[in-house]
Amino acid sequence: MSAAVELSRHELDVTVFESGSLLGGRARVVDAGAYTYGNGEHFLAGAYSETLRMLRALGVAPKVFRRLPFAIHTPAGVQLTASTAPAPFGPLLSVFRARGLTLQDRLAMLRLKRALRSATEGSVAQLLVATRQTTVLTEQVWKPFCLAVLGTTADSAAAQAFAYVLRAYLRDSASSELLVPRVDMSELLPVPATLYLSRRGNSVRTLTRIERIRLESGRFTLDGDYGEGSHYSHVIVATQADTAAWLLSGFDSLTLLRNQLQALPTEDISTIYLAYPCAVSLPGPIIQMTDSIVHTVTRRDRTIHGVQELAAIIRTRDAHRDRTDDDLALEAHKVVERFNPHLVMPNWTKVVTERNAIYPATPGVIRPRTITAVPNLLLAGDYLESPGPANIETAVCAGLAAARQILRSLRPA
Repeated sequence: MSAAVELSRHELDVTVFESGSLLGGRARVVDAGAYTYGNGEHFLAGAYSETLRMLRALGVAPKVFRRLPFAIHTPAGVQLTASTAPAPFGPLLSVFRARGLTLQDRLAMLRLKRALRSATEGSVAQLLVATRQTTVLTEQVWKPFCLAVLGTTADSAAAQAFAYVLRAYLRDSASSELLVPRVDMSELLPVPATLYLSRRGNSVRTLTRIERIRLESGRFTLDGDYGEGSHYSHVIVATQADTAAWLLSGFDSLTLLRNQLQALPTEDISTIYLAYPCAVSLPGPIIQMTDSIVHTVTRRDRTIHGVQELAAIIRTRDAHRDRTDDDLALEAHKVVERFNPHLVMPNWTKVVTERNAIYPATPGVIRPRTITAVPNLLLAGDYLESPGPANIETAVCAGLAAARQILRSLRPA
């Protein structure tokens, strides 16, 4: 959607195709009668500058977010909250105000901070060993943080991407904010973007599944586009990587790219929604777990009909194995119960599992770029080459990069 908005902003005609009934990809809302829930609990943490800039351009009011300083809370009592003071004082204040850490822990954090710019190779686990991080920091802070932002464990995650995220958090107070949407994800970006495109005379076609992309006489046609005689000068494939590989199967020159897309490592993610008939307390807005298959618990920013909603997140495929949705919901309830003894069972639970939803930042993985070997055929998605992890900001930036490449191609020589 970011590509379509950017092109429309420059007065180009745009058509968006969506195979489902709702726009937004993995950031969409699902209606379940009395309850609505997303197909994943999303929050924006750290350096989402392009996403916020696009939301402002679409007229989305800042009040749609609850703004909190980024914080790490663990059941063991470690609490680390980002300071709002400007750099370099903010990071230092964050370290020395942290609770549950010894002097050795704080000095180890400063060692890691100094090593971030030189962290270009290897895994996060290797970086933690090289900077002599303490056991408390490694197990209670860095490993949960790594899993949350990079989508994989410290043993598998790329130190370069880990360092990029931490540098972003330490850059300034705005980059270390935690933005929790007060609205469902469909209302945050896809709906305003659709309205923006419609007002400018562009077309957004839902329930339209494109089966194949073809190139005929320098123009693209789309199998599944039932607009009579529709031909396009440029096409941006903004899907998951495996779907992109399938759509590009008609181009012999893209065989290597298709193999690259299909080889990208992925992880599943499950979000367990729990609705309680009573007040439920958590020691922080987001709790990072270290001894459960549940990795994160967060309180949703709403109460409907007196029901408090929470969301628990599981980020690794192994944690789902041989477990039913009821098993996952019970594990999530047990985690919430740690902070609320004698808590009653939830009124309602819903488990939403997205297969191959995360592209973890692992060392040695070569990610494709926006431009392909076929002129005017481009890619967009969070799996593309980026110094940081695959997330909403990466997807928005990829869409903007694809749109700007098209704009460059249309300029007079």
